[in-house]
Amino acid sequence: KPFQFVLKLYPIFKMKRLLLLSFMMLIMSSVFAADYYWVGGAGNWADFNLHWSSTSGGAPDRSIVPGTGDDVYFDANSGLANNTLITLPTSGHAVCRNMSWNGVTTAAIFRNTGSFQLQVYGNLELAASVRYAIMALNFTGSSNATFRTNGAVRINQAGYYNSFVVNKAGGSLTLLDAIAGDLAVQTIILATGTLNLSGQTHTFGNLTATGTTVRSLNITNATMVLGGTWDSRGSNMTLTATNSTITTDMFHSAGLTFAKVFPARNNPDMVITDNTFEELVLTSEVSQIGTQRIGANNTIGRLEFKGGGRIAGGGNTIGTLVLGAGKGYIFHGNNTITTLLDFESKN
Repeated sequence: KPFQFVLKLYPIFKMKRLLLLSFMMLIMSSVFAADYYWVGGAGNWADFNLHWSSTSGGAPDRSIVPGTGDDVYFDANSGLANNTLITLPTSGHAVCRNMSWNGVTTAAIFRNTGSFQLQVYGNLELAASVRYAIMALNFTGSSNATFRTNGAVRINQAGYYNSFVVNKAGGSLTLLDAIAGDLAVQTIILATGTLNLSGQTHTFGNLTATGTTVRSLNITNATMVLGGTWDSRGSNMTLTATNSTITTDMFHSAGLTFAKVFPARNNPDMVITDNTFEELVLTSEVSQIGTQRIGANNTIGRLEFKGGGRIAGGGNTIGTLVLGAGKGYIFHGNNTITTLLDFESKN
C-alpha cells in the first residue's frame, strides 16, 4: 500500500512542477517584454520617468527605458502637436523590439542629435505626418521583420537623413511599401541576412551590399531609383531580380543576375564583371572614348552605350550591342556578339 500511495501522489507532484514552471515563464515574460507608450509631448527617449507609460495616455510609470524585447508606441495620446520634438539618446543606443507610430496625425519631429543608433529587433511602422531624422537606424536580431514607411518624409533641414542597416543574420527585413525620395534614405546597407524590396518603387541614395557575410536581396518586380551608387560586390550574395529595373549613377557588381540596369556615371571607375543582364544601358550621352565601361565575362542580352565607352575585358557574350553613331570605343580581348551589332543608338 505505501507503494500504491506514492504512485498516486507522483502525478500531482509532476503537475505542480509544471504549473510552477509555467508561472516562472510567465513572470520572466513580463520582466523581459513590456509595452512602452510615449506620453507627455516633447522630450528625450532617455527620460523614462517623464515619458514612458505602461498604458496609452497613462501616467509615466516605467523605471527604465525600453529594452530589446519591448514594444514602443507613439499614438494619438502621446501629446504630439505639430513640431513637437522627440530626440534619441546622446549617451547610448535606443533599442526596442517593435515600434509603431500608428495613430499620430500631427507633424511631430523624431530626430537623432547624437552618434548613436536606433536599434529595432522587430517591426517598424512610421507615420505619414511625422518628420523623421533617425540618421542611424539598425534593423538587427534574427527575426523576420517588416518596415512600413506610410509615405513618411524627413525633417525639412539639410544634413539629416534616414539611412538604415539590415543586420539580421538568420532573419529578414521586408519593406511593406515604397521608400519615397522625400524620406531621404541616403544609404541602405545590407550587412547580413535577407532584405526584401520586391514589388515597390524605391527612391534612395546608395545601396551597399558588399562583404563576405551571407546576404540575400530580393528586388523582384521592383523599380530602384538611386541617386548615388549600387554596390553588390563580394561573396555569399544572392540576388533575385526578376522583372526589376535599376536606375543609378554608379554601378558595381560581380557574379549576379539582373534584369534591366541603367547606370549614368561618366567615368571609368565602374566594376561590372561576371554578371548576367537582360539589358544593360550605359546612359551618359557625353561619355568619351574609354570612359563608361564594362569588365570581363558578362552575359548580356542587350548592351547599349549612349556615349563613348569601353569593353575592358574579354569573355563577354552579348546578344545585341548598340553603339552611338559618331562615338568612340575601345574593345579588349575576345568577346562574342550573338545577334546584332547596331551603330545607331537613339540618344
